[in-house]
Amino acid sequence: MRALVACILAVVASACARLPPRPSALRQAGPYRGGPWHGLGGSASGCGVSGPLNATPQGIAADRHGRPHIIWDLWVSAPKRTTQVCYAYWDGRQWVGLGGSMGDGGVSHSDHAGSTRARLVLDRAGRPHVVWINNRDYTSIEYRHWDGARWEQRSIPWVKSEAGQLALAVDGHCRPHIASLEGIEERDTPWPQVVCYRYWDGQRWRERTGNDGGYVYTVRPGDHLDAISLALDAHDRPHLAWGEGDSFHYAYWDGERWAELGGSSRLGGVHTVAKGSFTPSLALGPEGRPHIAWREIVGGDGRYPLAQIYYRYWDGRQWAERAGSASGAGLSTPGHNAFIPQLAIDPRSRPHVLWCAETGPGAPSEVFYKYWDGRQWREVAGSGSGSGLTGGEVRSNWTHLALDPRGRPHVTWGHHAHPEPPHVYYLFLPNAPP
Repeated sequence: MRALVACILAVVASACARLPPRPSALRQAGPYRGGPWHGLGGSASGCGVSGPLNATPQGIAADRHGRPHIIWDLWVSAPKRTTQVCYAYWDGRQWVGLGGSMGDGGVSHSDHAGSTRARLVLDRAGRPHVVWINNRDYTSIEYRHWDGARWEQRSIPWVKSEAGQLALAVDGHCRPHIASLEGIEERDTPWPQVVCYRYWDGQRWRERTGNDGGYVYTVRPGDHLDAISLALDAHDRPHLAWGEGDSFHYAYWDGERWAELGGSSRLGGVHTVAKGSFTPSLALGPEGRPHIAWREIVGGDGRYPLAQIYYRYWDGRQWAERAGSASGAGLSTPGHNAFIPQLAIDPRSRPHVLWCAETGPGAPSEVFYKYWDGRQWREVAGSGSGSGLTGGEVRSNWTHLALDPRGRPHVTWGHHAHPEPPHVYYLFLPNAPP
């Protein structure tokens, strides 16, 4: 028995050694000018998280201890022009990388044109998984995960061409699921765009397709795909939302096929107007019901469109809105041009939405945030009105949102104050919204 206990303790110690150290507390680096929003280690000033080079955030995740993990594209001009995928997390005292992930080569160590459009998720042990597009020929999608000692690469047998956008999720067995928008080359025809989905079954990459071509969806003639979002439910079944032309679609895998809810795969389902519905952001509540936020064109002209941020969720019978969230001004401010919605659902099934908006023609773009408190949409310290979280910056873009297990929002965005290159900025709320 004593030998068995010793063996178990050795296995546990080995597993723990493979994880980043647990901090004693999420130490704060002083209040941010927005009020209760806080940065960590100078994350919302100067060069932010990423340092002095040209960087744009591509994703954020929060682990079970409330620590933020951020991934970004880093533009390097010397000794050769390239783009690398970089990663860092907050260890309780400072922003640190894993295996050189904050250096010039980052996680990707790409040559030629480099790597972009990276996506990040954490598995249940808090280890990062990363996927990105290799810009060398736009035909390869690369995936790596941190195994505790190094970045482990797993090749993806992608046979399509011209990969565009990616989405990534990890299931309960720590296996990756990847969705993508791609263009495929066909003889004597323009390259149609398709929605693709693959997952790792423990031995090889497998597909779940919607037609004989191996795709979930093929774009209509003359249209194009503009965004892809992926979430897994408690049974590890994938749910997808993607934009096409001036509308978007939602479908989920029911165990045998890709199915819809309430006409969600066509106009009149989740969104009911045809002016222009773009860039859906999908999240699942604790009960597995889908929630979607998107950008809706409501007016303006070709020079300056006016768009609002809309939101709906599946209530079990229909796609429902909350307090006018999918009509009129929606969640955002009338007269603004809002874009890049990011959606997350907390443990109490409450939606949290982050977006960017231009407050007028030629005005800087700011970052905004609201959440549903059970009765109404609320902001925190002016985060959903005025100049939002960012308070009159030159330009803020590339927003990303994550919630930790306590329901606290973590936000990252690209801060671009000319003539400085863009940097990765980060803020969080020390206390969960009431």
